[in-house]
Amino acid sequence: MTFDTHLLGFGMSEKSITSMENGISHEEWETDFRGERKSWLRAKHLLWFLIALGATTLIFVPFVKTQGRIMDMSHSLSNGRAVFACMMDFENDFGHFPDDISASSSAKMKIFRGEFSNDYLGQLIAGGYLRSEEIFCVSAKAFPRQQPDDVISPPDRILEKNECGFAYVMREVQAMRQGLSSSDPRYLPLLVTPLVNRWGSFERTSFQHCGGMICIDGTAKAEHLRRSDNKIVLKNGLTLFDTGSGTVWGNVKPVVLLPER
Repeated sequence: MTFDTHLLGFGMSEKSITSMENGISHEEWETDFRGERKSWLRAKHLLWFLIALGATTLIFVPFVKTQGRIMDMSHSLSNGRAVFACMMDFENDFGHFPDDISASSSAKMKIFRGEFSNDYLGQLIAGGYLRSEEIFCVSAKAFPRQQPDDVISPPDRILEKNECGFAYVMREVQAMRQGLSSSDPRYLPLLVTPLVNRWGSFERTSFQHCGGMICIDGTAKAEHLRRSDNKIVLKNGLTLFDTGSGTVWGNVKPVVLLPER
């Protein structure tokens, strides 16, 4: 083994060895060696810091996302309960929740019927039970363009497209859409979110694989979704909007109106 090779084995760089061969003093060589060693240690510490930071990110990012979705669900269901409270005031005057009959009760309400939940829930604002569109907002991926602007005059500006996130559930009676009421079974769904079709499929990722609903008695619920079709499945294996024997609806035909997007 040569002298140079022996020095390299002790961690000295070729630059340091060359400096010694060129007649640099021991003190200058030692300063140079210590400087290089400090640089190497700093690089080592930086590398370990970056590794630790990456590992922490991998652990906590999914946790933060999960917590964010839970908070979105909580906020959305809180809004739903606020809407429900106004619907109870509405029922005190009309005997049921918004429908075709209540829409025909006055000139200011007549335009609030149609094919979307916006059309019927707008009766709450038109009738003076609410003064803001904000509580119809839902924090969900299914409604990325949802932006209630709180413009409610003239009446045709109430709950326009992308200003409501709740689906509204009614029933069909003799080819008419009839509003439910607090006298109906308490477990029936009234406001549902984030629903993506009228057959009961939800957007899966917004609320951590759950669908949210406000029931007839004002209870807010979050139910897990079946992976195959993103529907809420009840204890007997039937889904939330199945009808017939053994279902929550029995022989009643529910009418599910989606928000206009």
